[in-house]
This record gives sequence, C-alpha cells and structure tokens, in this order.
Amino acid sequence: MQYQSRLYKKSLLVISALIFSLNIHANECAAVKITSANPQEHDVVYELVGHNGAVAEGHNKHSYFNAVLDGTKEYYLAPGLHTLTFNQWDKRYYQRFKRGLQPRFERTLPSSIQMIVEKNKRYNVAAKSSGKDNLPIFSIESIEDISSDLCDEDKVTYIASTKAREIQLNNNLDYKLKHLMAKMKTIQENNLFPLEFNWSFGAVFDTNQNSFKTLAVFPYSFASKLKLTSGDKILEINGVDVKSITSDPYSVLYGLLGELGLGHDVNMTISRAEKQHKLSNKYLPAIVPSVNYKTTDFDTVQSLTNATAIPENIKYQYNNLMVEIAEYAKNNDLDDTAIMIKSPEKYDVSFGITGKNTTIGNKSAFMVMRITENSPAENLHLKQGDMIVSINEQEFTGAASVILASNIRALEKNKVYTVSILRSGIKQVLTGIYTPILFPKFEMTVDLAERSLALNALFDLANNPMEFTKERKLRYNYGIELYDYRSSTLRTPRSHRSDASWRSSSKPSSPSKSSSSSKSSSKN
Repeated sequence: MQYQSRLYKKSLLVISALIFSLNIHANECAAVKITSANPQEHDVVYELVGHNGAVAEGHNKHSYFNAVLDGTKEYYLAPGLHTLTFNQWDKRYYQRFKRGLQPRFERTLPSSIQMIVEKNKRYNVAAKSSGKDNLPIFSIESIEDISSDLCDEDKVTYIASTKAREIQLNNNLDYKLKHLMAKMKTIQENNLFPLEFNWSFGAVFDTNQNSFKTLAVFPYSFASKLKLTSGDKILEINGVDVKSITSDPYSVLYGLLGELGLGHDVNMTISRAEKQHKLSNKYLPAIVPSVNYKTTDFDTVQSLTNATAIPENIKYQYNNLMVEIAEYAKNNDLDDTAIMIKSPEKYDVSFGITGKNTTIGNKSAFMVMRITENSPAENLHLKQGDMIVSINEQEFTGAASVILASNIRALEKNKVYTVSILRSGIKQVLTGIYTPILFPKFEMTVDLAERSLALNALFDLANNPMEFTKERKLRYNYGIELYDYRSSTLRTPRSHRSDASWRSSSKPSSPSKSSSSSKSSSKN
C-alpha cells in the first residue's frame, strides 16, 4: 500500500506539471483558508498544490511557506466553481521541504475538493482526518464577509472553471454510462475525480488458458493503440517468450510493462488466425479527464464536495469509460471545453443479453453470447452458450431476437416469468421475478479542455525524457519546479493493478467489439 501511495503521489505531481497554471488580476474575489478541524493537530498544515488540474503558484516564495506553516495562508479565487488539491503535511517535514531538503514521504496522498465561491466572502474550511490512508475530509466551518480591497492587483485570483456545455452521448455510451452510474450511486451519491493517468493496459484475458489470449480490448486504451484485438494470443513481449514463463500471466504482463518508461517502445508478437503478427507502439498512459457528478440535491448549490475513493473494480470501469467519452467528445470537436451530461431516472428496459439468432432442428432459438452484470438475465442465472427456445412458454416462430425482445418489453415489474433454454443439450426452465435495473437521475461534468492540454504535454514529455538534478527536482519547459521522491525516471506502476476487472471472471463493461456489431447479432 505504501508503494502504491508513492506512485499515486508521483502521478499526481506529474499531472500537475503537465498543465499551465492560469491566473488573473481582478477586483472581485473570494478567500479560502484551510485549518485543522482538530485543535490537537496543530502540527498538521495544508498546502494548495493544484487548481483546476494546474499547478498552484507561489510555492517558491518564502512568504508562501511561512503563511502555510503558521496557518494564515489564504487563497484568493474568482467567483465560481473551483477544484482545489491539497497536500497534508507534518509541519516538521514541511519545514524541511521549505529548506530544500528531501522530506521523505511524510505527507498524505493529495486530496481534492470542489467548491463554489461568491465574491467578497471568506470560506473557513476545516480538514479532519478520515482514518482511511489519513486522507482528510474537508468541510466549510463558516463564511464571513470580506472587503473588496483584498482583491487588488497584487493578489493572484485563480480563474473559475469554465461553464459546461450540455451534450447528448450516442446510444452505446449513454447506455454504458447509465449502468455505471447505477453502481456509483450505491457507493457515493455525489463525487469528484481529478484528472489522472490511466496506466491500465486495457484488455481482458482468458485466465483459463496458460497463455495471453485476449477476450476484449477497451477503446482508446494502450492495448487498442497497439491494435490488439479479441482472440489474439500474445507470444512475445519485447523479446521475452511468454510460453517459457510458468508464473501468473498477469504478473508477467505487468512486470514487463513495469520496466517501461514513458514513451518507451513496446514490441509484441501475437498469433491471430494461426498467423504471427508484429505489433509495436510507444508506451503512453491514457489521461482520464477530471469529472464531477451528483445524483442528489439537484435543487441546492453544493458548496463543497470531497473527492472520495471508490472500489478498484468500479474505478477501472469508470476510467476506461471516461476516456471513451472524452474521445467521443474530441471527435465531435468538443475537446476545448467542459461538457455536461444529464440523465433522468428511468428503468432499464433491456434484458441484459447479447447474442445471435440460430436454429435447433427446424425451430428458432437465441444463443446467449454475453450477459450484462447485475441485469435481469444474470439474476435469472442465464449463462453464455445457453440456447433460449421460449419465454413464458411462447416459442419463436420467426426471428428469435425479435420475438424475444417483444416479450421482454411486455414483462411486468416484480412479476414471475419463465425462460426455457437448452444448456449442454439438456432442456431447463428458469423461473425469475422481473426486476429491471433502475438508472438514477444524475448530472455529470467532464473537463475536456484540461485533458486536451495534458495530452499535448504528455506527448511532449514522451519525446523529451525528463532529466533530474542531484536534488531530485523536476524542471519542465513550463517553468514549474516540483519534487519527486522515488525515481529518476517516470515508470509505469508495476503493482498498481489491484482491480479484478482485468480478469475474465469479471465482465468487461465496454469491449471494443461485441457480437451486437454483426448483422446476425442482437442485444436485448
């Protein structure tokens, strides 16, 4: 956990360095002050390190350090919506940091909040340790009136977030996002996710075989950029014959990728349709845009929202889907703005199966090829390969998919129904109570302008590898100076892989190709 924490810190530092920090001079502003909620925690200080995905300025000034140390530091923000990222420090180690000494790892993971501020107001924000990785939870303790004189030309006022433009996703992305939000609401009703790297390889493999057989590839992932496709078998990675390795194939893959740095070449030999092919590309992580969503309190202004962690398997699906949504928006010339996605509460009228029409003897049937997680089909215990021959005792006299879909639409909520199947040649009747998934009402804002800047800078860093001084200071072309405490190269986190969704036992949420894309396929 400590190793992953360091990797997470390092990734956030690099992300901050990727984007220009914006500031303006104005005569309207709000002030934000951060203090500890526990008076006994007087040796803890909070330092603003990021604002709307950019590096917060002023860290090289002694006045900045002194104000943070004595708890008097105030940050002046333009009225509007802001995303702020803080480091929590032990005061002793922050003093070492101030003197240019290596402070080791004596700080928590960066914590982000999102808040709406009004002009001529001071927001006194208290931070209290949550007990989970020592991450603080922020809350507004009081709001005071301040004089507009504080916002003179000598004060830096950070620009508020851009107003989002509402858009409609295509049917495929819209459906996947609604399914994801049904899971997210049960975990955290309102949440905030800062911009981050997605180090995932982006493929699901068959763990039942002693090989790297690809089951699915996520769109816009590194696996997709390599042009890896479903059914491919990986034979060799950068000269290493995977057949000669007897350990867990996932450990092998992550271990090999873990040795690669930003922009390093990845060369694969694969078997596709009994022929060998060479695949190659430079290793670059995908960039997940900053996102905030809410499923409650739509009629009230949310003054402050904390960034809260969610389970790794859900976060894995979220990361891949957000990259896909960002690329969809980019392809529609929306990569220089923020977008908003709104959805009403509604039931999912689909059954949760993908498959194709087939015949058994002279009768029509529907072959199940994929089942959606938590769907009515999964609750009924349907399995891949099942042949559906009737629903509520009605056999298929024509195209099975059409009749099946019609009967599913006619099902009544909380009513008993039956589905007759052939499984391994044996007829079975499955009985269930129809309980469709309820998609929650939600609003989601995705910052694409920030991601666009980060993508450009990421390519620049990949083509111009970073150099470190003896003091382990990172100096970028953007005039930003940050500290890295671990390595002299930016490496792919080799153990940052705790999500189970990579394995075939977990169902991929968005495979790049599904059976629904073929003419004979159908999704119900």
